[in-house]
Amino acid sequence: MKVRQVKPVVCPKCGQEGDMVPGFDLGEFDHLEGVWVQDQSVPTPQKLTCRNCQYSWPVARGSIEVRRG
Repeated sequence: MKVRQVKPVVCPKCGQEGDMVPGFDLGEFDHLEGVWVQDQSVPTPQKLTCRNCQYSWPVARGSIEVRRG
């Protein structure tokens, strides 16, 4: 059985890592019906926002695991 390695999300703009303070906010893109993430169309994508630089980008629903440490 293959063990899936989970890595923290990294902001593509400033390099903030998801397991370091100030972290990220996971929200919704209410105004979008869908978006392309890599080669897949994602209906009603979620929005990940870096709390460090406020950069936001779409992520596939269910692709982000939120943990509290």
